Amino acid sequence: MSVGLSSRRLCLALTILFLSIAPAGAADPLLHGQGIFWRIEGKGAKPSHILGTFHTADQRVLDLTATIGEALRAARSVTLERVMTYDDGLKVQEAMMLDGRRDLEQILGRKLFNEVALAARAYRMRPADLRRLKPWAVYLLLGSPPGEAIRQGMGTPFLDYMLQQAAEQMGKPVYGLERVEDVFGFFDELSRERQVTLVQAALRFNYYVDNHFYKALRFYLRADMAGLMAYFDRQYRLEDQGLAAVLQARFIDERNAVMVRNMQKQLKAGRAFVAVGAAHLPGEKGVLHLLEKRGYTVTRVY
Repeated sequence: MSVGLSSRRLCLALTILFLSIAPAGAADPLLHGQGIFWRIEGKGAKPSHILGTFHTADQRVLDLTATIGEALRAARSVTLERVMTYDDGLKVQEAMMLDGRRDLEQILGRKLFNEVALAARAYRMRPADLRRLKPWAVYLLLGSPPGEAIRQGMGTPFLDYMLQQAAEQMGKPVYGLERVEDVFGFFDELSRERQVTLVQAALRFNYYVDNHFYKALRFYLRADMAGLMAYFDRQYRLEDQGLAAVLQARFIDERNAVMVRNMQKQLKAGRAFVAVGAAHLPGEKGVLHLLEKRGYTVTRVY
């Protein structure tokens, strides 16, 4: 593929997925809805920190390293959603490819495939390569702004990867909270009809994807997670609420619980620096409240 569906681009696409299905808080204030960088205390350990990231190469986000730099340098360890390796990139690409028995045009039908192919031109995706993708991979592809996706596909670093690189350069141990296969295996369990529904939604979203993405980014830079999620709830919500509920449960709620469980060893050791996608932090089932339920105190830093 000309740019490649790399693990970096997939992180960006998942930002859109998580925000489009995350709860906006309705009439009640979103728990921990203000703040993206938090101190974690408890269990008799030295304080740790957790950062909610926005998977982008935008320089304004990368500049946040100045805000978190002291905590990162003082950390005993760094824990990320996933430690990004070359092998993981290969696993991502393999997971997104059809098995060859049928192609994407056969699954979607000619009319929908042609609409997808037209939108995919902006991502430098050729029809021949597009035919090899699974429907859910198209949803993730079209869920990210073309320019941003191309930059990351060509290797421009984004915040999460910069944190990994910085930790490795400082000689700190780096841990992952989940594996690539744990994240994406669920998509294949979706029915063909629901995967096609995702593609149809992606086309609707894609028309405004640049506008929505950069408006969301402004909310993030203000550390206003409640505002960000409310914005996506208005502009980017899946029409199939049953499917949205399934994605919410599998891609946010269940993963939040797994992440909190898997970060315990480092939190108990103290001075851990943890970074996960910002959509995982707030809410009744968010990472921050799950930590509170385990006896930790969380305090907003930024």
